[in-house]
Amino acid sequence: MTLAMALGVLPAQAQEQPFQPDPEAIGRMFSCMQGGLTGKWQRAWVVVTEIARTESERELSGKFFYAESAQDTAGKPLIPCDSERVARDLYNLNTDLIRQYREASLVFYPDGKFDLRYDSPK
Repeated sequence: MTLAMALGVLPAQAQEQPFQPDPEAIGRMFSCMQGGLTGKWQRAWVVVTEIARTESERELSGKFFYAESAQDTAGKPLIPCDSERVARDLYNLNTDLIRQYREASLVFYPDGKFDLRYDSPK
């Protein structure tokens, strides 16, 4: 047993928690997007891409879509209540990670589940 173990100090790796997005921010984003959804929606999503950056500012582009069937991967355009706020909220969920990847997507499903991904822009 090491001294750290005896004192109850865990290695840094063991102390790290998996990233958990802020549920209030997720809820705000969905609330803003749901006004543009039809009663038959099966998936709604936003893709936010960082298109420019300076030391103090990020320029973001948000694209919003929804689909009425699972087979529809292209979706139809969705108009949220405030696209800039949703893009900024999504970017701010995990600024350390988005700085590495430059693109984030958030998919909502009618059962209340969501899928959050960080990707390199195409």
